Amino acid sequence: MDNWQLIFTKQAEEDTRKLVSAGLGKQTNKLLDVLKENPYE
Repeated sequence: MDNWQLIFTKQAEEDTRKLVSAGLGKQTNKLLDVLKENPYE
């Protein structure tokens, strides 16, 4: 099984703040968990 590492750029950090303030934090975390487990799903 391949190991993957998510790397957040400065822009990604800014986008994360925007997503959380828009109430999309939980959905974003779920999506990142899916990508972490299986990036091809």
